[in-house]
Amino acid sequence: MDDSHDPVPALARLLRAALADNDLAALGALLAPNVTWGDPHDPRGCRTRDDVMRNFARLADQGVRAELLEVIEGTQGALAVMDVHWPVEHPHAARVVVHQLYVARDGQVVEIRGFDDRAAALEALDQPV
Repeated sequence: MDDSHDPVPALARLLRAALADNDLAALGALLAPNVTWGDPHDPRGCRTRDDVMRNFARLADQGVRAELLEVIEGTQGALAVMDVHWPVEHPHAARVVVHQLYVARDGQVVEIRGFDDRAAALEALDQPV
């Protein structure tokens, strides 16, 4: 499939590769400098690419591991579904399926939004932001 003229399939393909390989450098290259993740009013929310990268690195340092289950492309970007494993000794010790919407503009991720369930995430994937 030729996705050279449509940035969403290209982004979805690159996002799939970065997340599947846990390649933080490749993921960082997909993020806009002012990408947001989480509530921008929450002190733990990310407001820049550097914030997002520090957060991913911190989670990896804590032993959190994510297995990519699927990437679904839509009109607003790509939805990544991941099986996240927290270490047993961590306060969040659990295994949870996470739905992260990577909202794209001009071929870069400008926002990462988490959803508790698949239906809400899929609905947001095709809704204008």
